[in-house]
Amino acid sequence: MKTYRLIPVDPYNITAVEDWLSGMSEKGLSLVRIGRFAAVFKKSQECPANYRLLPFAGETLAKEDPSATPVIPDGWDYVTDKKNYFKIYRCSNPDAREPEYNPVQTAAVYSAASRRAGTISACLAVAGIALVAVLAAGFFLSNWPFIFAAEGGFTAQLLVGLLCLAAGLDGIKNKLMPPKQVGRNMYMLTEEQLRSMKIGELPRTLGEACAAFEEDLFLQNIL
Repeated sequence: MKTYRLIPVDPYNITAVEDWLSGMSEKGLSLVRIGRFAAVFKKSQECPANYRLLPFAGETLAKEDPSATPVIPDGWDYVTDKKNYFKIYRCSNPDAREPEYNPVQTAAVYSAASRRAGTISACLAVAGIALVAVLAAGFFLSNWPFIFAAEGGFTAQLLVGLLCLAAGLDGIKNKLMPPKQVGRNMYMLTEEQLRSMKIGELPRTLGEACAAFEEDLFLQNIL
């Protein structure tokens, strides 16, 4: 059985990610794959393991400079990649020798990852501004002002804004038509009325949100 977890630390803080993954293994969860903001785990009966994110030199650089390729001692098993910058290894032996890697290559990978982080942050900021602009335009130009209530106090608001923008772009790309306008106060409608109008509800609890995330392939691909 697979389970999904949002990364609770800075995804580009390698030491923090390693500690988090190692902590998850102590809870019986073994890493399957990892993205920018979320990771996929599976239940495992294996002993708690340590994780290491090793800089990925790339095939071209590895051929030109063999020293750029990390030296992986016995006992460390490859798990997955993290966005082509790092290879993730796992070891259940606390006495195993630590992997060795070229510090110059490590600096280059960290620099590239840092630039990518800056680009993503800038995109999130632009997406947030664009979302606010779209909502403001809809409010002032429409006869029916609306309230965007998808974001609660416990959400990462820029992330939710980015996901909403991605969903809108996907709808444009696939030429999906939005549902008909509902010119009524949604808070005054009963559950039966909402069902008859085919209006669903957003998850109300963390458990419902996690269950919805596991079933939403579109959201998983975006993250």
